[in-house]
Amino acid sequence: MLSGHEKDITPCGDSSPYARICRRGGKLAFLGTGLGCNTTLHAVEEAASLEYLFDEFHDLYTIDYDGSRLHVPQRRHSEGFGRRFAEMGELFERWGGGIIRRASAGAATIEVVDAGAMWELMRPMVAEDPFCLLRKDAAELFRKWYDSRPRSRRRGQRRENR
Repeated sequence: MLSGHEKDITPCGDSSPYARICRRGGKLAFLGTGLGCNTTLHAVEEAASLEYLFDEFHDLYTIDYDGSRLHVPQRRHSEGFGRRFAEMGELFERWGGGIIRRASAGAATIEVVDAGAMWELMRPMVAEDPFCLLRKDAAELFRKWYDSRPRSRRRGQRRENR
């Protein structure tokens, strides 16, 4: 699951364990945390090449299994705007198909998400609305920015603009 992740130029790219667990149909367990920390949703964003996601490259370093220090220039995720990851549980429940299961242990809620089913649900949603994982205020800001750009500069255009 981890092999080759150090060579990705993004945190949740194609070789990341986040993308791999989705493609392999693994399960995600959230023990008392809620879904707000569901990093695999960043893998969905990255797979869709969403323009708002990245800022400039950063020089990062990693130590590999053999102890060698490797230079890994990486595009980091932009900060400063909120996501709706915590709200996705309601969507997963409505979608059905066992995508999410809940239980409790003492005062903690346990949520188990079928990562493959989540991937299959979210990829077309993000293709349809690239801003659907952003909180309302950030989504409105980015929609205005995106729609104000010349058509030739738009990557991953929303369907209504194609």
